[in-house]
Amino acid sequence: MKTEEILTRIINAWDPLALLAGGAPSNEYDIEIKVICKQVNAATNENQIAQIIYTTFREKTGIELNLLSCLKCAFKVVQEIKGNQQ
Repeated sequence: MKTEEILTRIINAWDPLALLAGGAPSNEYDIEIKVICKQVNAATNENQIAQIIYTTFREKTGIELNLLSCLKCAFKVVQEIKGNQQ
């Protein structure tokens, strides 16, 4: 599974802005996901990925997410990516 597919699945399940729950289309976070995907492979740990997620959503939406929620998402992303490399 590609990194972008992993990010899409995890971020959509998380639904950080509760847009999908409100009826938004499943591609609502595509812009943010593409930006995150371009940077995530260069990250060396979950903290860096969490910061990428946090910064991307803040820059693209103007909303500051809970950093601990971003870290939880980052851990899931790393787990999935490592699982796919085996």
